[in-house]
Amino acid sequence: MGGHEVLVALTVRRFACADSCCQRRTFVEQAPGLTRRHARPTVVAAGDLEAVAVALGGRPGSRLAQRLAVSVSRPTLIRMIRRMPDLPPMTPTVLGVDDFARRRGHRYATVLLE
Repeated sequence: MGGHEVLVALTVRRFACADSCCQRRTFVEQAPGLTRRHARPTVVAAGDLEAVAVALGGRPGSRLAQRLAVSVSRPTLIRMIRRMPDLPPMTPTVLGVDDFARRRGHRYATVLLE
């Protein structure tokens, strides 16, 4: 981000699989904290894009990312949001109760609101 191109020269070890039934012939060690498997952006850049996606959503987030010199599409930002883990449910501190009639005199319902 920021319009500067960065080249990271990373030396990793490549391992050969001894099992003849294995579809993958070679394996490469991962660089934890820097890259993720099959991912193009670095962990830091992906975190920045996730923050933009959560704050703005798809189309506005895509426009802001383009202004920051990062080419990312609207569906990619939406996928990033969907891939994020759900927040743990919180215990409500205030609980509101609302009774209402769905059909006058016949059907009643109650809603609990946080």
